[in-house]
Amino acid sequence: MKKNRDSENLNSEKIAELRRRAEEIAKKHPQNLSETEHLIHELEVHQIELEMQNEELRASQFELEKVLDRFSDLYDFAPVGYFTLSESGLIISSNLTFSAMLGIERGYLLRQPLSRFIFEEDQDIFYVHRKKLFETQESQSCRLRVVRKDESSFPTLFEGKLVKDKESGKQVCWATVSDIRTLVVAEKALEKLHAELEERVEDRTQNLQILVNAMSGREIRMAELKKVITKLRKQLKDNELEPIAFDPLLGPDEEW
Repeated sequence: MKKNRDSENLNSEKIAELRRRAEEIAKKHPQNLSETEHLIHELEVHQIELEMQNEELRASQFELEKVLDRFSDLYDFAPVGYFTLSESGLIISSNLTFSAMLGIERGYLLRQPLSRFIFEEDQDIFYVHRKKLFETQESQSCRLRVVRKDESSFPTLFEGKLVKDKESGKQVCWATVSDIRTLVVAEKALEKLHAELEERVEDRTQNLQILVNAMSGREIRMAELKKVITKLRKQLKDNELEPIAFDPLLGPDEEW
């Protein structure tokens, strides 16, 4: 905006100077008055054109600044952390969300190695992730625990994508970091529920097997008893005697 105002003031000063010189010429040479008036008119038209152009430029710049502010807000206050990482693992830029995640001012993050904010036991995961990202040139994701300024840690989902930096021409990593504490809690609850269901199924299976075994033993005993009854009936028949009652074990259609 300041640059446009300076340009506008400079054009106005030039036109004012040209007009003054034209008026001086007209005073010294009255015979060239009509030509001088024409020159002044042309200068006035040119001044109006410049003012209109400046107004359009100011309006365009104002709209551009509004768009840039809107995108800046979207970047800085996004629900996930955004940052740019060099091939050597240094933080080149960061949004406010990521710095808030770590509890560190954004200015202190720049040029710092990201590994400094990764949980010690997850360092190897990060190393393999970054190595694979630059070797395959394909987007990668992994879970990492990050460490805050107060030394507390929490789980995150790290997602990286390679792009070419327009200024340096080097490849850099555009990365997002999402806080997945709620997701991890839900996963642990689901794992616990799954384990409980597995235990219940196992208990039910064992109980069912006990029942099956008991039923099988009963059927065996019943079959043996049936053989004894059949044998006794045969002895009665051989002695021309009849049983005094119907035996439910043999059934009405079975002979004795």
